[in-house]
Amino acid sequence: MANLASAEKVRFKNTKTIVKYVNLKVMGECLGRIVGRARVDAHVELAKQFDYIRVIEAGVKKTVIFTAYIEVLEATRPVMKELGLKAEYVYGATNKNIDAILDKYKSDADINPLFATYASLSTAIPLLSADVLVMIDAPYRDHALQQTISRIHRRGQDEQCFVFMTTMDTDGKPNITTRTIDILSWSQQQVASITGLKSPYELSEEETERNASMEAFTLAIEQMQPTNTLSSFAQW
Repeated sequence: MANLASAEKVRFKNTKTIVKYVNLKVMGECLGRIVGRARVDAHVELAKQFDYIRVIEAGVKKTVIFTAYIEVLEATRPVMKELGLKAEYVYGATNKNIDAILDKYKSDADINPLFATYASLSTAIPLLSADVLVMIDAPYRDHALQQTISRIHRRGQDEQCFVFMTTMDTDGKPNITTRTIDILSWSQQQVASITGLKSPYELSEEETERNASMEAFTLAIEQMQPTNTLSSFAQW
């Protein structure tokens, strides 16, 4: 091993893994290349189909939309153009201009929504100019969920906040997008069992039952009547 060239060392480690852990290697490749790719593709299509106009118009303030995938953000650009919406984007390639982008989003009444990746908007960045938050793909862990919602639902917010998590409607049957919700719910249960503390944004039975029909979405929009500063969940 010590006498191998760098490229050969990489090949040796990969071969050793295949020989010793063939089943784990196959499952890992499947999760990374097949399941991972399918998850991204599914959320790209969700981003193209989401009813942005209705959600934006239902809010009192502005809307911010999160995803883990840059491909999802890029897929929304032609959608925004077709809908006549002026959107701003915060992700790796634009992070150097994040202050200017956020200032423009806050001050320019014509700019709505703001798209961002979970990694780009840290917990230190408040978005009090928004009262509606959409997660095209839900985070896997409860701490990430709490950090994301706290972008808009925090001290100084003077409107009720509404949070939407999108999933594919497969007539109540589980799919690759609802699996993420299941993992998030599991994360909340694990944290609660270890610490004894429930998440402030615990998923209700309605969310985990994957009520993702257009009827449920329409009802959620109709119920967006500002009454206080507590967050409400709706899944579409």
